[in-house]
Amino acid sequence: MVQGKEHSIFIVDDEPSNFDIMEPVLEAEGYFLAYAPNAERALLRLDAVNPNLILLDVMMPGIDGVELCKTIKAMPQWQYTPIIMVTALTAKEDLARCLDAGADDFISKPINFQELKARVRSMLRIREQFEQIQELMTARDAMFNMIVHDLRNPLTSISMTAEIIGRYYHDHVDEKYTERLTRSADKMSRLVNDILLIGKLQTTLPQAEKQVIDVNQLAESVLGDAEVFASQMQVQLQNYVPLSPAIAHLDIYLVRRALDNLLTNAIKFSPVGTSIELRISRPHADQIQFDVIDQGAGVPD
Repeated sequence: MVQGKEHSIFIVDDEPSNFDIMEPVLEAEGYFLAYAPNAERALLRLDAVNPNLILLDVMMPGIDGVELCKTIKAMPQWQYTPIIMVTALTAKEDLARCLDAGADDFISKPINFQELKARVRSMLRIREQFEQIQELMTARDAMFNMIVHDLRNPLTSISMTAEIIGRYYHDHVDEKYTERLTRSADKMSRLVNDILLIGKLQTTLPQAEKQVIDVNQLAESVLGDAEVFASQMQVQLQNYVPLSPAIAHLDIYLVRRALDNLLTNAIKFSPVGTSIELRISRPHADQIQFDVIDQGAGVPD
């Protein structure tokens, strides 16, 4: 139900008589109403009114409704507030200008009261649905953070235990097993970070955190992590990298994640007894190219 005093409607119109016409209709629906006679006054009162919906007249002296709509939609705190343009214009070009400015709906003059109530209810319903989605996304992010916190502590403990075993009990334990344990814990930690990355990708574009690295060392580390899985699948891994360091400025986490996924898929779908090559080349001075080649299928992954 979208009716009630919790819903605030801001009416912006240079003709007070238009507000007088809409006021009894909307107040009867239970909405709280606020009024501004021009764009300047509307911008000054916007924060105080805190509207759930704006009814905006198109034809106003000075800053017209289209420009005001564009200004309001450019403000981060108001970009998702629905705006219904109240207009006597009928030309498609004029309506297109309103849409380009960010308007969400139209209502034509002279105003039909049933249409006014229906469009207001529709826009407020959409606003409520958007707010519910935002709440769900906030809850999801909180869950992701809780999962990461709960998983990182035991993973850190595993890594530290493997280090202690390798340092103090190396005479009794084969070093390769402690190395595998450490690599597995590190890989699980990266998978936990993937959960956070996926959540960020669904809300905003992540910012790359670039650093200077030797991609040859990165490739060797990725191959080392994949050795156990490749051995289980009876697939051989081969590393073809330049002898000299291949220095690049990139986001090591994102690149490593991509390489991990490429190698995992290649190993998973390669026939038994075949080999997979990881090649690094520099086609241009400012580019680094990675190729994962399945020698069994003969087709790059």
